[in-house]
Amino acid sequence: MDWTDKVWNKYKGKHFADAMKNLSEDLEKFSRENTDVAKLRKGDNMELSETVDLLRKMPKYQELTI
Repeated sequence: MDWTDKVWNKYKGKHFADAMKNLSEDLEKFSRENTDVAKLRKGDNMELSETVDLLRKMPKYQELTI
């Protein structure tokens, strides 16, 4: 985390309990909107290749090779 992190900047001034509640709600919303992320969060039994394919869809990991 650093000062350019969007999540940090959104919650840095909030009380810890409020930030955790809101962060949890945001993560749930993100999971509902992104079914691939929901699969990862639920811990579905996925093959390694499926997991890698999901990660490759994320911009930060597009160059991932296995």
